[in-house]
Amino acid sequence: MTKSILSKFVRPARFLVLALIAIGAAGCGGGGGGGDTTVGTVPQDSTSVPPSAFASVASFIGYLNGLAQSDNSEPLGTHTGTPPASDSDEPTNLS
Repeated sequence: MTKSILSKFVRPARFLVLALIAIGAAGCGGGGGGGDTTVGTVPQDSTSVPPSAFASVASFIGYLNGLAQSDNSEPLGTHTGTPPASDSDEPTNLS
């Protein structure tokens, strides 16, 4: 009699274990995100200006205009390059 009670729980337990494995495997798939990191957008964990922003004055201004305006954010480092300068370009307003 004990064997029949035990056998009633073995089959559902196996199903439960297989279901949990399937759910876990489904959660492990997929990519790491990546996202678009073009000039003018800043990744969430960025602590410095990307090197692509130093390509030209226009790309640097575009990057600065793409930053979220916040009084609480940490300053960004420019150790990845030197901000570009131009003697011939007209001054550009930051938005």
